[in-house]
Amino acid sequence: MTTATLTAPQAVRIAEFVPPPPIVVGVDGSATSLDAVRWAAREAERTGAALRLTHACDLPPLESEVPEDTEAASWAGSGRCWLVTAASVAAAEAPGVETDWSVRIGDATAVLTAQSREAGLVVLGSKGLDGRRRPGSVASAVAGSAACPVVVVRDGTVGADTGLVVAGTDGSPAACDALAFAFEAAAVRNARLVVVRAWCGPWAAEAGDDLGPAGLTAARECENRRLSADLTGWREKFPRVRVSMFVASGDRPAPALLAAAANAQLLVVGRHGRGGAPALGSASGELLRDAGCPVAVVRPPQ
Repeated sequence: MTTATLTAPQAVRIAEFVPPPPIVVGVDGSATSLDAVRWAAREAERTGAALRLTHACDLPPLESEVPEDTEAASWAGSGRCWLVTAASVAAAEAPGVETDWSVRIGDATAVLTAQSREAGLVVLGSKGLDGRRRPGSVASAVAGSAACPVVVVRDGTVGADTGLVVAGTDGSPAACDALAFAFEAAAVRNARLVVVRAWCGPWAAEAGDDLGPAGLTAARECENRRLSADLTGWREKFPRVRVSMFVASGDRPAPALLAAAANAQLLVVGRHGRGGAPALGSASGELLRDAGCPVAVVRPPQ
């Protein structure tokens, strides 16, 4: 038997290869969570990440394996059935993706937040088994507390790729990380990127006391220059990504982002706004509720 010997360059390349962190998907048996599985399977196929399907069984912690004759066993058994179905859905969507699954005992938000510390992305359906239209409490809570980006998939928003990614930015550190995520997402999809910034009161001071058409034009031009400057480094890093800018006036960014993302395949926002609030803001909550495409909520690294 012969033994192959690696050359030095080959050995260096192998040593330098580090697989991307896994994509965690919350599975609860609902149709929306299966949509999340489909979206995550496609993303894993694009990026080379493994898929980790998780069902959290919200029961008191147990010290050992779940006994077969308990209520816990019944709930855990349902979770296993849902996970088997989810794994089949993932295999049909992206046959080559490495996939594993597990039932975890504990609060869903706590379980998924803990898993986010070792994940590259957490993906959730926007509503659970109760079928409410507003974002489910777990999706909102995880999007507000996870240690990695979170993608929330609304029902009916996983379809053919549209060739468009939209990102919102306000110049804050969180927006910078959202831009990084958005440029990478557009690059891997070969999609056009539209970057949206909404502006309002703070620019009135720069425009002077003139709040008429001339002042508004001056403020808009100032904001266009700032946005262009913010994007310079990203354009250089991702020269193949086609980028468009859109500056909208108004005191609420959500309507401008929803309009821009009407035909998008992904909308990306930072978790914190200018105020640096520690939880998911009202604008992000509105986007999770109303966006016609999956929404990625990105937090700055801690």
